Amino acid sequence: IGKIMDILIRNRLGKYSASLDIKKMYNQLKLHPSHYCYSLFLFHPSLDPAIPPTVYVMTTAWYGVSSTGNQADFAIAQLASNHQNEMPLGADVLQRFRYVDDGAPSANTEQERDAMVNQTSQILGKGGFNLKYVVKSGQDPPPG
Repeated sequence: IGKIMDILIRNRLGKYSASLDIKKMYNQLKLHPSHYCYSLFLFHPSLDPAIPPTVYVMTTAWYGVSSTGNQADFAIAQLASNHQNEMPLGADVLQRFRYVDDGAPSANTEQERDAMVNQTSQILGKGGFNLKYVVKSGQDPPPG
């Protein structure tokens, strides 16, 4: 994960910038079925301790578990590495312009910035991730 100040400085070096967010990044991390045994939880809607709860399994990574951030970072970094040669601009965004699930790339031309965003979206899609939103310099932010 890049250092936030370095990312913000790099973002200010280009004339055209973008802001992007990886949609529900932690929820996109699917657990291997052999790890389901470590992701069980008990629940009953009444919360009455006298009623036996139902056993559930969480099949995605848990937000708030300390290892989840590292798992997500590894997955994104591995995607960037795997696609470095075919989509170098997108890989660069994921390696140098990203902090957790947010990105702040910039470029000297609108075309390069748009290529960065498009390649980033394509790389993420190969790993089952999607961009929640992209705001480009000169555009209004998305509603809500």
